[in-house]
Amino acid sequence: MDATSLSNALERMSMEDILMAMKDLQLKNQALQEENHRLITTPSIPNTTSSPVLLPDNSAAADAGSSAQDSASNTKTQSLFDDKES
Repeated sequence: MDATSLSNALERMSMEDILMAMKDLQLKNQALQEENHRLITTPSIPNTTSSPVLLPDNSAAADAGSSAQDSASNTKTQSLFDDKES
């Protein structure tokens, strides 16, 4: 989206819509920062056995949940722009 189309979209949006979109972006940024912190601070587990050890992957379930939430959030944000352009 170029600057002109962004400006036009923002002109058609209500202040409430803009605040909701900004809050959504703030929540996404916070989630990314928390995920980065988790990835940085998670200690690596040295392999001390000769056979591979399978650990349960709790992040897959968490990622699925956040992915669904992000998808819903993206749909909501996109619909804000679409509603005003109609």
